[in-house]
Formats: sequence, structure tokens, C-alpha cells
Amino acid sequence: MSGITLSMSHHEGDAALIIWCLVATRAAVMRALCYTPTRTAARRRLPISTHATLRPRLARLARVPG
Repeated sequence: MSGITLSMSHHEGDAALIIWCLVATRAAVMRALCYTPTRTAARRRLPISTHATLRPRLARLARVPG
């Protein structure tokens, strides 16, 4: 009801800003919830680091079992 009230009183920009902030926050939280367990599993099961790097050692990937 609040969004409709803002829209009817010509304050659509306020409602849009609030919604976009919530969308961005939701995306960031979902990304963190996905990234954290996958990174933890990769660190636990593989002997390599999954951090981004400018000089990757691709030869290490050949030695990873699996």
C-alpha cells in the first residue's frame, strides 16, 4: 500500500529507489550465500586456491585428482 500511495502522490522516484536498493541488496546477499559454501568446499577438497590472480599456475590443475 505504501508504494501505491507514493506513486499516486507523484513520488514514484522514491519508491523506485527503495525497490532498486532492495534488489541490489538481495543480489549481494544471494551471491554471498552461494559463494561462501562453494569456496569452502573447494578449499576443503582441492589443494588449490580459488582466489582471482593475475598469474595463475595452470600446471597445478593438471595434478588435481578427479
